[in-house]
Amino acid sequence: MIDPPLIFDDVANKMKSPSSPRAPSRTVLSDLSDLCARFAAAGNNTRTPTTHDFLPLVWKAAKAKDLATAEAIVEKMCKLAESNADVHPQFGFNALIAASFRAGSLSSAIRAFDKMRVLNMTPDVISYTTLIGAHFSNGDRSSAAGLYRAMAQD
Repeated sequence: MIDPPLIFDDVANKMKSPSSPRAPSRTVLSDLSDLCARFAAAGNNTRTPTTHDFLPLVWKAAKAKDLATAEAIVEKMCKLAESNADVHPQFGFNALIAASFRAGSLSSAIRAFDKMRVLNMTPDVISYTTLIGAHFSNGDRSSAAGLYRAMAQD
């Protein structure tokens, strides 16, 4: 069993790093600390984190327009997925794409979509339709149509 507080240490450290474009929101740090405390309090009988533990943190970070933190959390999901079948980074990427768009960053949404492909994940209908909607909202119908064609081929 993994030591749960250590699971989140690298995310918390990345969020606090001077290279981060902006400081993480206090609510996300607080939620991350609370999650670590819950896992630590449960001791060795605890379960390992699942997708459902991570997604609220992704959404909360994105709502605070703290996309760097949201991306760090999804990166952690990818690492944990290698050894934990209960962590599904596909859902994290879908949340990140939607949250990035809602935070007004089409470029972050595109970056998350592209990173899925780099990691050999096949975007699902949610990934595609969210990004298609983002392109339409920004008036880029050509890119939206290209994504629709790509979705039909996948």
